[in-house]
Amino acid sequence: MEKPVVSVIIPVYNGETYLKECLDSVIRQSFSHWEMICINDGSTDGSLRILEDFARMDDRIRVFSQENQGLSVTRNNGMQYAQGDYILFLDCDDRLRQDTLACLTERAIRDQLDILYFDGDIFFDDGFEAGEQFDGYRRLYHTKVPIPGTLSGTRMFQTLHESKSYRSSACLQLLRRAFLQETGIAFYPGILYEDNIFTLKTMLSAMRTGNYSERFYERRMRSDSIVTQSKDYRHLRSYVIAYTQIAAYAMDAKLPAEVMPGVRAILRSLMAHAVDVFSALDPQQREKITRTYPESSLILETVTVWEKAAQGGAAQPTRPTGIRKAITGKLQKLIAHLKEDGIGSTAVLCLKILLEKTGIDKLRRRLRAKKHTKKHFYRPSRQANGIAAAPYSPDAPFVSVILPVHNGHDYLGDTIASLQAQTMRNAEFLFVDDESSDDSLEILKRAAEQDRRIQVIPQKRSNAGAARNRGLDAAKGKYVIFLDSDDTFDPNLLTYTVDRAERYDAQVVIFNADILQLPEGTHLEPDWMNQTRVLPRKIFAGRDAAGHLYQMLNPWTKLYRREYILREGFRYQSQYSTNDAYFTMMALSCAERIITVPARLVHYHTGRSGNIQSKKDRAPLDAYNAFLAARRDLRARGILDAFDRALAIKAAESMIRELNTQKKPESRQILYNALQNGGLTALGFDGIRQNSNARKQLGESLDQCEKILNEDWSLSPWGQD
Repeated sequence: MEKPVVSVIIPVYNGETYLKECLDSVIRQSFSHWEMICINDGSTDGSLRILEDFARMDDRIRVFSQENQGLSVTRNNGMQYAQGDYILFLDCDDRLRQDTLACLTERAIRDQLDILYFDGDIFFDDGFEAGEQFDGYRRLYHTKVPIPGTLSGTRMFQTLHESKSYRSSACLQLLRRAFLQETGIAFYPGILYEDNIFTLKTMLSAMRTGNYSERFYERRMRSDSIVTQSKDYRHLRSYVIAYTQIAAYAMDAKLPAEVMPGVRAILRSLMAHAVDVFSALDPQQREKITRTYPESSLILETVTVWEKAAQGGAAQPTRPTGIRKAITGKLQKLIAHLKEDGIGSTAVLCLKILLEKTGIDKLRRRLRAKKHTKKHFYRPSRQANGIAAAPYSPDAPFVSVILPVHNGHDYLGDTIASLQAQTMRNAEFLFVDDESSDDSLEILKRAAEQDRRIQVIPQKRSNAGAARNRGLDAAKGKYVIFLDSDDTFDPNLLTYTVDRAERYDAQVVIFNADILQLPEGTHLEPDWMNQTRVLPRKIFAGRDAAGHLYQMLNPWTKLYRREYILREGFRYQSQYSTNDAYFTMMALSCAERIITVPARLVHYHTGRSGNIQSKKDRAPLDAYNAFLAARRDLRARGILDAFDRALAIKAAESMIRELNTQKKPESRQILYNALQNGGLTALGFDGIRQNSNARKQLGESLDQCEKILNEDWSLSPWGQD
């Protein structure tokens, strides 16, 4: 059998009544490049015999058997067995429309999607009495608004939530298998409603998603399904676990603020279901759930307090203050319990949901105020929606995004998708290919054919600084932003920064970043990347914040007004490494109007082999030359005095870091000798050696600079190999 394009995973447990109809719906597909992974999950009826009969007739059908372990484990095992490029989950009592796989694979391959969502219809089994309570199910799997094009997962989630079209069913999505392997996302074992966790995580992790508003999936509603059967302690436990898992994920993954309303809506729904189930249990069942599943007990205690208070039971305190104290006491227990388990971040969301249930507005306001003192979230102005929605204008884009590229085969797809997912439409993306030796240029040209906002500018092999200058010369935007082609970006990066610049007539907008550490995918938020916390929150000039202005000298956390850059004549240095520091120091120092956006809008990727940071030995003096040029030109403009101390401190720290990161001894010696023979003096070190505040700021770097001045290379720490 040739390698399949799609693996259809079908968990089977006592499904003999409907199984043939389900399997036939796959066999009759107009698309033939599939495999069927059928897993018999300990069935006690004739399901296994049916599966084996079908497998003998078609070698694309693979059958596995296991002891009963539940739907989550069965699906996870199916993903391990799968060999296709894409995965589709099909329940053994449901069906696929005949053209499902053909339409879905064509779209997913064409748009290079991580996930493609689609619609479905619900049909009622013969003999099923569909009363009024199930009327809403008839349209449950229908998307209410058209969603064209390709969106990031976070943008897709936001769109589906706002249009009331979000569905958690794992069966309504075609998933790229490599994406699942890269993220490591799987179904939570041993619970019902496992789709809630899986679908949210996959959607918010995906870089490229699409939506196909065709009803490909046909779901059977029957009297003995999980949805229709009466709820017991298993359902309650599943709701509680889904709630805590999603809450912990939402906080630990540092999800963007714009998706949190949707996440909170899911949590409210899960908690409401838990309350409904718990309220319907008899005392023996309540005691059983709290005894059998201790992780549920504290949440359920809180629900009990709320329930009795709401119903006027004997436990209801006589005054609102008493209600507040009773519930707050339970919540404090819950928070302490969650912190002991290492998921204390969940407590904030648990608290919010339960406070909404109790109606204690005063405590909710206090919680909200505390939250906003801990972490800032950018609130766009009223004009932001208009900025985002403005159509693309080739001659007058709001912003020009400039990205140098050299051998970007491994990451360009993610970067392009991240740009195309931007909420702002009126932007141009200028990729300057620095004579790549792989297929980067072909990738860019194909992308440009599909998106007219993308422009490809080839140049002879030089460096990223020269490429950024080339892009600046071609730019037409009112604003320019220089990004790296191996990073990814928050969907609101351009909208938020342009909104801020327009509102305050700013020349420079500074924002924050975080780190995605590859290949393991670890997400980090170091303080040094949260530069806005130490800068003025109001509009300011560079000289007003000289002590904190040079915290990050990279190009990818600043938006510039293009007219300001051109008027001042700022250019990137054409050198192998550190070609961005001089430009950034000059642009920040000379600016009269700088504003910040307190949000992490760029995801900086580390750990890739072959990047400039890993090969700095080739040009050991580049960082030194950048600081030397900045001091020279600031002096020529007559403004060095305002920045002298801050610039000298930053230069000293940077030179020590350069020595520590150079891998080759000969490269370290070249820099060491330059610094010892007048280099540190030229960078302003003599002027800060006797300044007590500067000495305190430099810390260990001060002692190391003194060693450079006073020790022979062979005796220095850097000369020892």
